Amino acid sequence: MKLVEKPFTKEDAVEALETIDTYVDMLDWQGIIDSDELDELTLNISILESFIRNVKE
Repeated sequence: MKLVEKPFTKEDAVEALETIDTYVDMLDWQGIIDSDELDELTLNISILESFIRNVKE
């Protein structure tokens, strides 16, 4: 997969986090991620989301 180099917006970043969260949820439902890993991923997603929402455009 080739990443496109373009300026991303805060909205793009929030949408990307939502996509990541969806995939993490799918892996959890399939039993691929254990509860400790899920807790760590959830915490890190929350940290990123909080940071992104506080970034000024």
